[in-house]
Amino acid sequence: MKIKSQIISDKKHIQFLNSNNFDIYVQHPSFGKFNQILGDEYFCFALFKNSKPIISSLCILIKAKRGHFIYLPYGPVYNDDFKDHLDQFFKGLKQVAKEKNASFIRVSPYKELNNESLQTFKKSNFFKAPMHMIAQNTALLDLKNKDEKAILKAMNKNHRNLIRKSLKTQDLTIKVSTDVNDIKLVANLLEITAKRHKFTPFSLKYLETEFSAFQEINAGRIYLCYYQEELIAASITYQNGKTKVYKHGASNMKYKNIPASYLIQWQSILDALKDGLHTYNFWGVAPSKDHKKHPFYGITHFKLGFGAKQLDLLPAMDMMVNFRYIFNWLIETLRRLKRGF
Repeated sequence: MKIKSQIISDKKHIQFLNSNNFDIYVQHPSFGKFNQILGDEYFCFALFKNSKPIISSLCILIKAKRGHFIYLPYGPVYNDDFKDHLDQFFKGLKQVAKEKNASFIRVSPYKELNNESLQTFKKSNFFKAPMHMIAQNTALLDLKNKDEKAILKAMNKNHRNLIRKSLKTQDLTIKVSTDVNDIKLVANLLEITAKRHKFTPFSLKYLETEFSAFQEINAGRIYLCYYQEELIAASITYQNGKTKVYKHGASNMKYKNIPASYLIQWQSILDALKDGLHTYNFWGVAPSKDHKKHPFYGITHFKLGFGAKQLDLLPAMDMMVNFRYIFNWLIETLRRLKRGF
């Protein structure tokens, strides 16, 4: 049995993702290209067993002021039959980290949170990171073998009624766009939403760069909801393979009695059905055990009401490469305490 780890081409990583039915867009090399435009680096890394890849991941070398580190968004990707080979995968990746002067490796595995999966990574010398990097509590709507009627039936009654109300509201229209120039409309509305909910929104540059990076695989969709020609709600989604992700959303509370956000989600779900997708991923929600106390309680109630099922994933976890990591740990711990979650 021959085991070998190495950096691989984007094409080989995509082939691995396809063979493992993993299609969440943040593991696609286009997400690496997006981060590269922002000033970081990316590469794909895999472990081979008898010349066949058994573990692979998109890896981003994040050049933070507090120190460089390698991040695996929803990675590494592997079948559980090969989990005992993770040690060998990370041994090889740790060597790459040293060569790239990275002080630690951070993973956000797309694995359900349970003691078995937690112990799998602890065995490879990972421990919980002071901050999360990506949605680690998410909500998934199963679309496979479903139709419009079945999805409506599985929703909360209130959501169903609000969708029907929105469809009857005069002068309420939806525009679906793939034009990156429309991103600025979403960004403007996000500024309003951010002030209301007291969070820092993504910049226009970030949103435009992310959207542009995925245009080569036609992944991005912009949903714009207008009432009497005024934009009152918007969202950005990304689809790859059989999965569609609702990544960004914004609305104007000036028209809070008009269920525009419900109409946008419904149109997005209908489009996913039309495209033959199997999963609609609502992205981040509050942890299952902490819904009502969490700042995301309202948005969690909104997302789960569409009939989505919550999936709590493993938290972000770190492997220390050198002692410079301690400085990073202190800074991120202080940031988390200040933020409150």
